[in-house]
Amino acid sequence: MISSESSSDRVMLSRREALQRAAVVLGAALSPSIIAGVLRAQPAAGGTRLSAEQDRTLAALAECILPRTDTPGAADVGVPAFIGRMFTEFLTATERGTLTGGVAALDSACAARHGRPFAALEGGKRDDEIRRLIASKDAAEREFLRLSRELVIVGYFTSEKIGKTLLRYDPVPGRYDADIPLSETGGAAWNRP
Repeated sequence: MISSESSSDRVMLSRREALQRAAVVLGAALSPSIIAGVLRAQPAAGGTRLSAEQDRTLAALAECILPRTDTPGAADVGVPAFIGRMFTEFLTATERGTLTGGVAALDSACAARHGRPFAALEGGKRDDEIRRLIASKDAAEREFLRLSRELVIVGYFTSEKIGKTLLRYDPVPGRYDADIPLSETGGAAWNRP
């Protein structure tokens, strides 16, 4: 469970609820293996691990997708480790192939254009490469980007740090106060949480 502070009450946000919120952020349904991994369902056969270079590329991509601003970035909340665990234990063989093939193609394209893999590029060139992926007509590149973004967003919004600092949980039905003066609610007819 992810805990979240709500005024003076401490409430819990379950992983299932966090996933539902992440699905809203994504604007689409999440893949079954992502849901299974986050909900700690039975792991896939897995056993395969990402190489150090693949880890670096995916960590750099995650940080480009959700960089540090006034809120923590993907790296700050452990998204690269989340992706590694999902890859090893929960993604299907097809999804693992999409991820490793996409990383290899991205690093190869970056080496051809810039003489270095994606993780070794500076921010502006990384952004250009992501824009290229977004505009790509290649189905494999588009699927790699979709899966990568899905992993990053789910990893980010199900992390403990984000659950505690950014997400808010408004319990429903919550406490019911039937007689509250409108002056206390700013003129809105609402119950107090």
